[in-house]
Amino acid sequence: MSLQASTEQSLPPGIHTESLNQDVISLGLDSQSSSSQLCSITSNQKRSRTSFIWSHMPDDSNTVYFNAQQVVVWRCGICKKEYHEAGGTKGPKKHLLKYHSITDPKEGTKLLAQTMSIAEAFERGQEALLYTKRRKLHKSFDIATFQQLFIRWIVRCSPPLRMSERPEFRELLMFLNPEAESALPANHETVRNWTMEAFHVEKRRVQQAVHGAISMVHFTVDLWTSTNSLALLGIIAHYFAEDGQLRESVLALRELEGRHTGANQSQLILKVIDEFGIASKVGYFMMDNAENNETMMQSLSAS
Repeated sequence: MSLQASTEQSLPPGIHTESLNQDVISLGLDSQSSSSQLCSITSNQKRSRTSFIWSHMPDDSNTVYFNAQQVVVWRCGICKKEYHEAGGTKGPKKHLLKYHSITDPKEGTKLLAQTMSIAEAFERGQEALLYTKRRKLHKSFDIATFQQLFIRWIVRCSPPLRMSERPEFRELLMFLNPEAESALPANHETVRNWTMEAFHVEKRRVQQAVHGAISMVHFTVDLWTSTNSLALLGIIAHYFAEDGQLRESVLALRELEGRHTGANQSQLILKVIDEFGIASKVGYFMMDNAENNETMMQSLSAS
């Protein structure tokens, strides 16, 4: 059986086999592969070969190479090393980089773009820093704003009240602005006083908002035990404010002293309702199905 006849039986459809013997003689005998003779043929079908590795073969990037077992391979145009095409482009890429110092041009462009982006970001950061410094020089330190921000940090982040006494903390703020030294609380008692003052200001604001509601005021009530074993009763009001917007406000988070009975809870709720002056606006109550909530509602209804 001739070599051409044998190859015609085993090649995939769509592959030209004209002058195959001549191709084998001219292209297959110089391979460094450990396999037997190789052949090189060109497909008349379009193949998806977008990687840069295909431009580093002995012939055109559309050339299809077969080894002696008729497996399609990629062949290096420099040293004739082969890799199975089915194995993907990773092997040829590593080969070109390791033995011939050839890299993907697209990767180089991408790296350059990333480097430029980092440089641009650093430049913008330096410009922003200079702008901030210039702005700081022209803007006086606002003690009232600092105090509000300081209280908000204390309330929401729960740091120790003695944090303001720590020299490291004070040095940090003074580094940002030397004028902060005059605004910092002298001790933890000052922090407590600031916080309580802010609480009373906010409570008066909520009182005015709830008292001016244009709807009935409805309540969500829940009782639970904190991690430090305190029985806490939370009361949230839901209402339409004077501007017609639906609002909700936390009216109280109080410790429930004594037994967790419904009657005991109702007394605390009535006290909060009286503090906010909304007894005439009381609507519905929402709570879970705990048994003491039944007696709580009975107590509230009888009041």
